[in-house]
Parts: sequence; C-alpha cells; structure tokens
Amino acid sequence: MKVFSEQHEMFRATVRAFVDKAVAPHVDFH
Repeated sequence: MKVFSEQHEMFRATVRAFVDKAVAPHVDFH
C-alpha cells in the first residue's frame, strides 16, 4: 500500500506540474 501511495504522490506531482505549465499565464514564454 505504501508503494502505491508513493506512486500516487509522484503521479499527482507530475499532473500538478503539467497543469501549472498548461494553465500558467506565462505559457507563451516559448
């Protein structure tokens, strides 16, 4: 169960980073 929890946290972190990139106002930086 702990392994699943760690993987879940990593998944959330990845999704959060993607959302921040996609929704951030400075998305037109590139």
